[in-house]
Amino acid sequence: MEEENKRRRRIVGALGLREYSVNAPPVNPYATADDDDDDDDSVAALREVFDTGSWRIDSRQKRRCPHHNKVVAHVTRYGRDSVYAIARCPYTGLSCLHACAINGYLSLLETLVTAGKMDPLEVADGLRRWAREDRHWRGADALWMARKRGHRDIVAWLAALPKVMEAEQSSEEDARKRVADEEAQLATFMSCTQDLAASLEARRERERRRGIHLEPGDRVRLVLDGLEGTVRYRGPVEYTTGCLVGVELDLPKGKHSGTVKHKQYFACAPNHGLMLFPSDLERLDDEDQPRTGAEISSPTHRALPVVDVFRHLPRPKLRYLWQ
Repeated sequence: MEEENKRRRRIVGALGLREYSVNAPPVNPYATADDDDDDDDSVAALREVFDTGSWRIDSRQKRRCPHHNKVVAHVTRYGRDSVYAIARCPYTGLSCLHACAINGYLSLLETLVTAGKMDPLEVADGLRRWAREDRHWRGADALWMARKRGHRDIVAWLAALPKVMEAEQSSEEDARKRVADEEAQLATFMSCTQDLAASLEARRERERRRGIHLEPGDRVRLVLDGLEGTVRYRGPVEYTTGCLVGVELDLPKGKHSGTVKHKQYFACAPNHGLMLFPSDLERLDDEDQPRTGAEISSPTHRALPVVDVFRHLPRPKLRYLWQ
């Protein structure tokens, strides 16, 4: 398998399929064929048709295979049974028709199609990967190769064939449909993206505004885990930037008693205090969530003076700030 891939790459590399505008020089990828191919009739036939002879780009002569007369006579006599009509490269799938399209041998190509009954739409499977990258995607057929090599006379002759014309129209319709489908998918994606971006921005705005009007004594719920408590402090702190809210939780699931980094911001029972950003809290209605008796009667609920300052600054990575 590795040896076959190596030979395939060597043959394809010698074809010169590089988007020529006109007059690509003829090539013969089988001129240096391996010894194992000497006994292969198909490779021998392809070597003859690919033969470049002494043609030069400045010769101003019509391109013609050096073995033109021999090949034409054989194809005319045997038709589709001719070795030149049957020959296929075992590594790339190239045929003599493809060879004529690559080297620009128009008269011989006409003979292979008319007398040899060769299919002008036949695809060389070994070149599928290279053909797929081209905008004229239908496969590596003779028309695609002639376009790549810049042989306008062959392109014009092949494109005038009814079978090729029908395939070209079908390919163009498929291409237009594919482009339309891609544009529709892109429009749908962009619409969904815009809607998602607007929804995300609205959500961020709600989060930024959530908790902005909290005051000491308000009943709140933690957005993250649903714990409930009472606001005891709102204002700046020494260990980070921005305005934070001190909350006394109803349950002992806090981190301190209102003292953070050796400074007391409010007083509450141990493990009932948390310092959070206002956006991490949401207000509870008094009718929906009455305050607990312990909260009302406890003598430890002594809030320190409130600093009524609020500036929304970038929050640190930690949502809970404690020591």
